[in-house]
Amino acid sequence: MTVYIAGRQTGKTVFLIQQSARTGAVIVAPTYQMVGYIDRMARDLGLQIPPPITVADWIRGLVRQREGHGKTYLVDDLQMMLHQLNVEASTLDENYKEMVRMFGVKETCCTKCSHRDVCQYKEEYLAAQAAVDEVSVNLPSKDDKSVRSIRLRDIPWIEPVELRCRYFHQSTGTVR
Repeated sequence: MTVYIAGRQTGKTVFLIQQSARTGAVIVAPTYQMVGYIDRMARDLGLQIPPPITVADWIRGLVRQREGHGKTYLVDDLQMMLHQLNVEASTLDENYKEMVRMFGVKETCCTKCSHRDVCQYKEEYLAAQAAVDEVSVNLPSKDDKSVRSIRLRDIPWIEPVELRCRYFHQSTGTVR
């Protein structure tokens, strides 16, 4: 296992996409928006990768034990994955020290608009996005005695919501 540490927009995701294209490993991302972003980026780069999956889908697959045990995975945004698993602290064995690669700079701004104060809220932003991804509604069945649940993202005519920095102007891509 190798841990890559770098700032925002330093090529970590592109690196994982290239690794995935080369090895066939599946990329695991925290949110469905990030999964879509990775998929689009791979296509833009002209690379074929296995379909990326979310942490939630990965865990569901492992729990069902129908998939995942023979596959190799690449995790994008490890800190958010650990946050979603309610991991408060973790350690890294000294033997892995040489496998931690620093190839970037400290995160200092929003990836959408360069707003300087956003990165301190990254965990909260990603947690909120994950919550939005998992919103579901209860649908009564025909006999009105049982209820089934469906995630909004699974309804094809509802467009996924991507949270954005409030300082970002969608029309111009600039900061207010």
